[in-house]
Amino acid sequence: MFMDKYYLLFFILIYFNVSGQNNEQLWTRLNIISNINKNWSFSNEFNIRMQSQNKTNLFFDKPLVNAYRIWINYKINNNNFLHVSPFAFFKNYKLNHTDPSQTHVVNEYRWQLQWENHSKTNKNVYLNSRFGLEHRIFEEKENLIRLRVREGILIDLNQAISFFIHDEFMINLNKINTENVWDQNRITFQTNIKTSKLSRLEIGTFVNTTYELSNNKVFFVNLHLMIN
Repeated sequence: MFMDKYYLLFFILIYFNVSGQNNEQLWTRLNIISNINKNWSFSNEFNIRMQSQNKTNLFFDKPLVNAYRIWINYKINNNNFLHVSPFAFFKNYKLNHTDPSQTHVVNEYRWQLQWENHSKTNKNVYLNSRFGLEHRIFEEKENLIRLRVREGILIDLNQAISFFIHDEFMINLNKINTENVWDQNRITFQTNIKTSKLSRLEIGTFVNTTYELSNNKVFFVNLHLMIN
């Protein structure tokens, strides 16, 4: 068969107290992965993110982001992976803290190139590096070219539990003469719990510093469910 296996990867993230405000967010993503052979795979990624503000009685009642992305994945070897996204579409809604009736929308198209490296330092410790370059094309504002660099360490406590710590920063390369060069910095502390052969629970927290919103302390629960 040309595509011998299919995988469904589903996860949920719940964000609380964004930027010190009562703005809660619910992120959901469904990733349908098709293995072409042992080195190549193709995936369709669907994102739905919702938000809710204070002074409302509804939970996650307003849209935040709706997105679709294509990924082409290549396994170079056991330690190196290349990911190319030739097309992605994001419908970005305004982050509202006070007035949930605001519905300003920014449409974005994106392509992305990403390289990952996983290196084993000893029996239970792995170093994870990820470098990405993405071109963000907006309908109503200036386009951006963004560099994303993530460095992390993964520690296997046993076959079921591991700990993951990483720092990812993002820089806008085509805005070097403005104050908007620094886009985001995310420091994440995460515990991975393998609940079965097809599922994994990730629980953690991260601090996200952005150009517009500083020192966003976020707690998240991330549930991975894989069906093959």
